[in-house]
Amino acid sequence: MAEVNYVNLLKEKARRIKEGIQESRTAINKMIEDMFGSVEIIWKDPDSAFPSTVIESNREIDFKRAFEIWLEVGGFSYHGDGKVYVYPRQQVLELREEGEGVAFHNETGPAIISATGEKYYYLSHNRIPEQFAWAFVPNDQLRPTQEQVKDLLSYENVTIRALLIARIGMERLLDYVPHMVLDEGFADSQTGRHEYQLLEITLSDIGRAVFLSMINPSTGDRVIEAVPPETESVEDAIFFRANGRLPEDTEINEHAVAGFPIALT
Repeated sequence: MAEVNYVNLLKEKARRIKEGIQESRTAINKMIEDMFGSVEIIWKDPDSAFPSTVIESNREIDFKRAFEIWLEVGGFSYHGDGKVYVYPRQQVLELREEGEGVAFHNETGPAIISATGEKYYYLSHNRIPEQFAWAFVPNDQLRPTQEQVKDLLSYENVTIRALLIARIGMERLLDYVPHMVLDEGFADSQTGRHEYQLLEITLSDIGRAVFLSMINPSTGDRVIEAVPPETESVEDAIFFRANGRLPEDTEINEHAVAGFPIALT
């Protein structure tokens, strides 16, 4: 059996959805009959439990056809008993190419909307918790509250946190939280831009915290990491990153950055 290019099938389905092209129920029934033969097709209510697609059969399965049916209906099950249960979950897909594949990705809204209205947010194929739905709006409407920024900066999942900060932009986030530059170092001779900044950020309920902001030399992106609040200079912050402690003559309050992750991006 020829290898199935599922990526191309998914991209084609996304294109058709965006253009408003949907298969009719009659056409989907015929796709199912072409695959399984003479079967009873039972369409379930959209509000019913939504299982993964399940196929139990002794015959050889045409996985390309099964994948095409799944794309059209969202889910179906066949247990070799002459009945195919269809769970209609038409979805609006937002995709982008990443490497040789595609990923669910939409920065200004949900990547998937089910037939019953549930919204699912994705960045680079990573599902983003609904608590961060506020970040998925056009940039000119993006005005996070201090509480939302605190929630993001203290979120434990490093991948999700980094994706959200990259989507919003650290410089934009800093526009919405009280902060000041305590120290700068290693200015670029060409641009005058400082490669390192020591920032003090104050958030309600957590209080004061100090961060080292750095420019990634390979990408040009700015990265920010928490350092002890006693840190007074860029040099001390760099020492802390390398050694896990401040220089010997600095007194450290180990609990002062509680609530903040060490690596924000």
